[in-house]
Amino acid sequence: MGGSTTGARNGAASLVIRSDGSATVASWGRDASLTPDVVSVRQNLGLLVDGGVSFAGRGYWGATFGHVRYTWRSGVGVDAAGNLLYAGGPGQDAQSLAQVLVRAGAVRAMQLDINPQWVAFAYYTGPGSGSDLIPGMNYGPGRWLSGSSRDFIAVFTR
Repeated sequence: MGGSTTGARNGAASLVIRSDGSATVASWGRDASLTPDVVSVRQNLGLLVDGGVSFAGRGYWGATFGHVRYTWRSGVGVDAAGNLLYAGGPGQDAQSLAQVLVRAGAVRAMQLDINPQWVAFAYYTGPGSGSDLIPGMNYGPGRWLSGSSRDFIAVFTR
């Protein structure tokens, strides 16, 4: 994921990636700040989950195509042990997405992309062997192998 740490907004939900490859979800300025080991920050609105509690009932959670409440949504969270959690799928509003992340153990979480055109998660088991996480995601896994004008994150196993 490319990104700049210049101009990061205090209080914004932030996916913070460090030079050792570790990542966390944080409220910028409270849980994370620009230290020498921070290499990328992706921000979006406020935290959807904070302290293991949903904040989806508060604030604005993005414009949906057709102004519908339930649509494809995705989010990333972190549990108490520092593990990253991902949730995404169709028929979600901000509250249901937050509840999925809370049930998965998220202590902090943020919304990522929304709307069917943008929610995507692909995984690869070897060269030329990839799949979408769930059926109905708009792009096949090949999209991410040649780069994209959209922001994306690649996670590798050690």
